[in-house]
Amino acid sequence: ARYDVSQMPVREALQRLQGEGLVTLTPNHGASVRTFDEKFIADLYELRAELGAVVYRDFFAALTPEVISELECIQRRYDVAAEQNDYQSCQIENIALHQIVYSRCKNGEVARILDMQDRLVRLLRKMAGYTPERIKAQGKEHWAIIDAIKSGDVARTIELARKHGLGSGADIIARLNGRKAGRLSDFQGMD
Repeated sequence: ARYDVSQMPVREALQRLQGEGLVTLTPNHGASVRTFDEKFIADLYELRAELGAVVYRDFFAALTPEVISELECIQRRYDVAAEQNDYQSCQIENIALHQIVYSRCKNGEVARILDMQDRLVRLLRKMAGYTPERIKAQGKEHWAIIDAIKSGDVARTIELARKHGLGSGADIIARLNGRKAGRLSDFQGMD
């Protein structure tokens, strides 16, 4: 009534937020903002790490020397930004690097799940922030993955990408443990 909106668009919006993992709907009780606790974050990153096997299988099927060059170029920009302690640019290059890989996924359901979770993962990283140590470690992990790709070692690439994803999740958990873990609204406005 306050915003002169009928119930249907509100229900649809809440269902969409539930699908993105941001809201929990309980029949006959309403909606609540999801709690971001350690288990949720660990489960989210474990799922993404496991889906990486499908993503990299498809990635290798469409691999060209130009794609490798593009990954290397992105990672070099990341490295320059890291040297300048420009974590925002590092995040932009990190997203670009992962998008190159994810965009080649042919499994529609895997692509849908990863796409749906991307905003949530970015939000978690924004909430947690970066440390100089994580920026450096992430850069080294990216180069190791790129080297495994260049050598054509699918199994090693998947293993390294899995460790990279799980490491990112563990870093976010560690960073948020210093803050009160709670609902999304508890972290609004944090950089």
